[in-house]
Amino acid sequence: MTTFRWMAIASVVGLAAGGCSVSYSSKSLSESSHGSSRSSESSSGSSGGEPSATDTAYRDDVRDQTVAFVGSGESLEAFQASVGGVARRYGIVDWEASRTTYVGIGQGLAAAKVRGDWLATLESELTGSDPDRRSALRQGYDAASR
Repeated sequence: MTTFRWMAIASVVGLAAGGCSVSYSSKSLSESSHGSSRSSESSSGSSGGEPSATDTAYRDDVRDQTVAFVGSGESLEAFQASVGGVARRYGIVDWEASRTTYVGIGQGLAAAKVRGDWLATLESELTGSDPDRRSALRQGYDAASR
Protein backbone atom coordinates (compact mmCIF):
# COMPACT_ATOMS: atom_id res chain seq x y z
CA MET A 1 0.00 0.00 0.00
CA THR A 2 1.38 3.42 -0.87
CA THR A 3 2.24 6.02 1.71
CA PHE A 4 -0.58 8.19 0.39
CA ARG A 5 -3.06 5.44 1.16
CA TRP A 6 -1.55 4.97 4.64
CA MET A 7 -2.01 8.68 5.30
CA ALA A 8 -5.55 8.66 3.91
CA ILE A 9 -6.49 5.71 6.10
CA ALA A 10 -4.83 7.29 9.13
CA SER A 11 -6.69 10.54 8.56
CA VAL A 12 -10.03 8.80 8.23
CA VAL A 13 -9.40 6.52 11.21
CA GLY A 14 -8.20 9.40 13.38
CA LEU A 15 -11.15 11.61 12.55
CA ALA A 16 -13.73 8.83 12.67
CA ALA A 17 -12.52 7.80 16.11
CA GLY A 18 -13.58 11.21 17.35
CA GLY A 19 -17.18 10.54 16.31
CA CYS A 20 -17.10 12.67 13.18
CA SER A 21 -18.54 11.77 9.83
CA VAL A 22 -15.70 11.91 7.34
CA SER A 23 -15.45 12.30 3.62
CA TYR A 24 -11.82 12.18 2.56
CA SER A 25 -10.41 14.32 -0.19
CA SER A 26 -6.67 14.81 -0.09
CA LYS A 27 -6.80 17.98 -2.15
CA SER A 28 -9.50 19.71 -0.12
CA LEU A 29 -7.99 18.53 3.19
CA SER A 30 -4.57 19.75 2.15
CA GLU A 31 -5.85 23.08 0.84
CA SER A 32 -8.03 23.80 3.86
CA SER A 33 -5.35 22.89 6.36
CA HIS A 34 -2.82 25.29 4.87
CA GLY A 35 -5.02 28.22 5.69
CA SER A 36 -6.03 27.09 9.16
CA SER A 37 -2.88 25.53 10.55
CA ARG A 38 0.54 26.83 11.22
CA SER A 39 2.88 26.39 8.30
CA SER A 40 5.43 23.63 8.50
CA GLU A 41 8.18 26.24 8.56
CA SER A 42 6.83 28.15 11.55
CA SER A 43 5.85 25.00 13.44
CA SER A 44 9.27 23.47 13.00
CA GLY A 45 11.36 26.32 14.22
CA SER A 46 13.16 26.28 10.87
CA SER A 47 12.82 30.02 10.46
CA GLY A 48 16.36 30.40 11.73
CA GLY A 49 15.69 30.58 15.46
CA GLU A 50 15.26 28.02 18.16
CA PRO A 51 12.01 26.05 18.22
CA SER A 52 9.33 27.37 20.56
CA ALA A 53 8.49 25.52 23.76
CA THR A 54 5.29 24.30 22.09
CA ASP A 55 7.21 22.97 19.08
CA THR A 56 9.66 21.21 21.39
CA ALA A 57 6.84 19.68 23.43
CA TYR A 58 5.09 18.52 20.25
CA ARG A 59 8.30 16.99 18.88
CA ASP A 60 8.93 15.22 22.19
CA ASP A 61 5.37 13.84 22.29
CA VAL A 62 5.75 12.56 18.71
CA ARG A 63 9.07 10.99 19.72
CA ASP A 64 7.43 9.27 22.70
CA GLN A 65 4.51 8.09 20.55
CA THR A 66 7.01 6.63 18.07
CA VAL A 67 8.86 4.73 20.80
CA ALA A 68 5.53 3.36 22.04
CA PHE A 69 4.60 2.34 18.48
CA VAL A 70 7.83 0.41 17.97
CA GLY A 71 7.24 -1.57 21.15
CA SER A 72 3.52 -2.13 20.59
CA GLY A 73 3.32 -4.07 17.36
CA GLU A 74 0.43 -1.85 16.23
CA SER A 75 -0.14 -1.19 12.55
CA LEU A 76 1.45 1.70 10.71
CA GLU A 77 -1.96 3.24 10.05
CA ALA A 78 -2.79 3.11 13.77
CA PHE A 79 0.52 4.82 14.49
CA GLN A 80 -0.18 7.54 11.96
CA ALA A 81 -3.63 8.06 13.46
CA SER A 82 -2.05 8.42 16.90
CA VAL A 83 0.45 10.97 15.57
CA GLY A 84 -2.50 12.85 14.08
CA GLY A 85 -4.09 12.85 17.54
CA VAL A 86 -0.93 14.26 19.09
CA ALA A 87 -0.83 16.96 16.42
CA ARG A 88 -4.47 17.92 17.01
CA ARG A 89 -3.75 18.42 20.71
CA TYR A 90 -1.19 21.03 19.65
CA GLY A 91 -3.47 22.66 17.09
CA ILE A 92 -1.56 21.24 14.11
CA VAL A 93 -4.05 20.27 11.43
CA ASP A 94 -1.64 19.11 8.71
CA TRP A 95 0.90 17.09 10.67
CA GLU A 96 2.24 15.52 7.47
CA ALA A 97 3.45 18.97 6.38
CA SER A 98 5.22 19.69 9.66
CA ARG A 99 8.97 19.12 9.64
CA THR A 100 8.81 18.87 13.43
CA THR A 101 6.67 15.73 13.10
CA TYR A 102 9.34 13.90 11.14
CA VAL A 103 12.18 15.08 13.38
CA GLY A 104 10.22 13.66 16.32
CA ILE A 105 9.57 10.38 14.51
CA GLY A 106 13.27 10.09 13.68
CA GLN A 107 14.20 10.71 17.31
CA GLY A 108 11.71 8.07 18.41
CA LEU A 109 13.05 5.50 15.95
CA ALA A 110 16.57 6.13 17.23
CA ALA A 111 15.46 5.93 20.87
CA ALA A 112 13.71 2.62 20.12
CA LYS A 113 16.94 1.41 18.47
CA VAL A 114 15.31 0.70 15.11
CA ARG A 115 18.04 -0.23 12.65
CA GLY A 116 18.72 -1.79 9.26
CA ASP A 117 15.91 -3.02 7.04
CA TRP A 118 13.19 -2.12 9.51
CA LEU A 119 14.43 1.48 9.66
CA ALA A 120 14.61 1.67 5.87
CA THR A 121 11.08 0.26 5.53
CA LEU A 122 9.57 2.63 8.10
CA GLU A 123 11.44 5.58 6.64
CA SER A 124 10.11 4.77 3.18
CA GLU A 125 6.54 4.15 4.35
CA LEU A 126 6.43 7.29 6.49
CA THR A 127 8.11 9.74 4.12
CA GLY A 128 7.25 8.35 0.70
CA SER A 129 9.18 10.14 -2.00
CA ASP A 130 9.28 13.46 -0.15
CA PRO A 131 12.96 14.43 0.30
CA ASP A 132 12.14 17.08 2.93
CA ARG A 133 10.28 14.59 5.13
CA ARG A 134 13.08 12.04 4.72
CA SER A 135 15.67 14.68 5.58
CA ALA A 136 13.77 15.73 8.72
CA LEU A 137 13.35 12.11 9.84
CA ARG A 138 17.07 11.49 9.31
CA GLN A 139 17.96 14.71 11.12
CA GLY A 140 16.01 13.57 14.16
CA TYR A 141 17.37 10.04 13.95
CA ASP A 142 20.98 11.15 13.61
CA ALA A 143 20.71 13.74 16.41
CA ALA A 144 19.22 11.18 18.80
CA SER A 145 21.78 8.54 17.84
CA ARG A 146 24.76 10.60 18.98
